[in-house]
Amino acid sequence: MKLKLKFKEQEIEDEKNKAKELEDHNDDLTKKAKKADIARNMVMKSLEKSMQERVDQEKKNQEHAMEKLKRKVNDQEKDFHDKLKIVKNSGNDNENDLRAKLASAEEHGPKVKSLESDIELMAKHNKLILDSKDE
Repeated sequence: MKLKLKFKEQEIEDEKNKAKELEDHNDDLTKKAKKADIARNMVMKSLEKSMQERVDQEKKNQEHAMEKLKRKVNDQEKDFHDKLKIVKNSGNDNENDLRAKLASAEEHGPKVKSLESDIELMAKHNKLILDSKDE
């Protein structure tokens, strides 16, 4: 009977040792799982940071491109207004030239009419002279 009791005690001791080994193994797996979770979190944070940096850089690039485009549009608009001003000034100069010519023509109009009438009188006079010579 003592032998049976010793055998049972040995079995119990073996079971306790197996349970202890399983518990130790479980603790090791838990520690490894915690380390893996910490490593995964670090990788995720690093990945998020990297993605955010890429997003920020792309945003900066787009803002820079927009500013460049705005400057180009403003330059083109300024150039257009400068050319428009030149055309308007040219039109004004042409209009002013025509007004001056018209004023000059209006000023010289009576003189021209007077000269035309003088020429007509001279022509009549010359014709009279020629007619009288023919007779």
